[in-house]
Amino acid sequence: MNTKLYKVKFDGTIAEGLTKGEVKKKLSSLYNIDERKIEQIFSSNSPTVLKKNVNYQTAIEFEEAFKKAGAICTIYETTNQGEDIPIDGDELNNNDLKHVRSHTIETIIKSENNGRVTLRKTMGWAITIAILIASLSVSYYFLVYMPKIKKEAIKSMKLQVEAIKREKELKINQAKVTIKDAAVYKKKGYAYSKSREYQKAIEAFDHASRIDPNDSEIYLQRGNAYHRLGNSKRAIKDYNLAIRLDPENIYVYHNRGIVYVSLDQNDRAIEDFNNAIRLDPNNSEAYNNRSVVYYNLGKYQRAVEDSDQAIRLDPNNFKAFNNRGIAYNELGEYQKAIEDFYHAIRLDPNNAKAYNNRSVVYYNLGKYQRAVEDSDQAIRLDPNNSKAFNSRGIAYNELGKYQQAIEDFNNAIRLEPNNAKIFKSRGNAYYGLGNSKRAIEDYKKSISLNPNDAGTYYIRGRAHDKLGEYQQALEEYTKAIHLDPSEAIYYENKGLVYIILDNFESACSNFQRACDLGNCYRMNWAKKNEICHHEKSG
Repeated sequence: MNTKLYKVKFDGTIAEGLTKGEVKKKLSSLYNIDERKIEQIFSSNSPTVLKKNVNYQTAIEFEEAFKKAGAICTIYETTNQGEDIPIDGDELNNNDLKHVRSHTIETIIKSENNGRVTLRKTMGWAITIAILIASLSVSYYFLVYMPKIKKEAIKSMKLQVEAIKREKELKINQAKVTIKDAAVYKKKGYAYSKSREYQKAIEAFDHASRIDPNDSEIYLQRGNAYHRLGNSKRAIKDYNLAIRLDPENIYVYHNRGIVYVSLDQNDRAIEDFNNAIRLDPNNSEAYNNRSVVYYNLGKYQRAVEDSDQAIRLDPNNFKAFNNRGIAYNELGEYQKAIEDFYHAIRLDPNNAKAYNNRSVVYYNLGKYQRAVEDSDQAIRLDPNNSKAFNSRGIAYNELGKYQQAIEDFNNAIRLEPNNAKIFKSRGNAYYGLGNSKRAIEDYKKSISLNPNDAGTYYIRGRAHDKLGEYQQALEEYTKAIHLDPSEAIYYENKGLVYIILDNFESACSNFQRACDLGNCYRMNWAKKNEICHHEKSG
């Protein structure tokens, strides 16, 4: 697994007017770290490990907290090879030089066949010469030749020491520059992301990845920036790279799962959230997000179960209460849904979504005025909430306040001009006002945005029926039945139009189809009025 260790060192600089004790106290309140660790950082002359399993973002946040407390610190980062090298760099110290010298001199003395002039070899050569030229003065030999040989050997040793020293310094400095530059660009990228300048963040992470291509966090952060810009394909590509480098990073799986949700790739999203939960079984958000996927798949009970677990792990998780309430609404457990939305509002009383969702439940319970009141509050909190305007408009329709409903739908369409449901709802309001022509226009727009909604064809058929345009009405009911042959009311209304057109056989046939689906009201009515004389008419 590609992990990095971050260390911190107090530089000795404190803001004017502050004491070291005051800085420690501020730091303890700004950053969740043990006081003994803070004392260790201030008292140590060498870098101190910040925490285990700290990522780059957390290290940078600690540096910022240090500054806010009124002191200066330096963050250090390990290399991928495990060597502890400070980001800002250290010079080669005296101990390093001593180690290099002793190692080099030992190598020169012990080497026999490396082509260098060695002391042992020199001594043997000196003795041989002394024997061969015994006639010469031994003292002259040692006084004239031996110093020259010794001088050459010492010069050779110094050259070796300097060469090794330069080579080591070069390697260390290259490593320092690489790590420092990558860290600088990562820090810039994080700052740009924080200020929502995602394109600049991507450029900074691009630089960082070229310097350190094996840092998984760079790809995680760049993937997040791409996701914020709506570029899901590039986001997933970066998350894939991050997982390849660090296959046990919970945040990468979690964030990739969120992108898959936005792409409606629910099976892949569930797989990623499963991995996130496997790596961290106590992660409330992973359960909460998986519940969203189950909701999207229509598995509402599974969604409730995941929300239950998210709430057990984090009783203050607003999203979990809100999402469980939505699932309960789909299951028809309206009272439980309302209780969850009450909890969500208690946790975040300024969140418009919870009020709007509770408004929907009140509507389903037939409490239309309560639905209007919750929508009112949602709109006060978020005047650009199109769903709240739409919800209130639907409730106004049920209360017969069609003109107020139309005003709400106009606002919703202004905010969300391509929402088929809102045009359909406004069409219903016009229909309620008796303006069938305007209703048909809105139904037409709704169908252009969503041509597979059987219900819109059905209500457009009713509008044509009301205008006496019976052939058009039959065509609309036929389209609705084609899209959803399980809805009895479509056959009933089609049968009624056939009665108006004196086509009793077709009328009875459609009434019988409705009866087969469980609604025999029209069939019984037709038999009572001797329109249909047989149990089945075709």
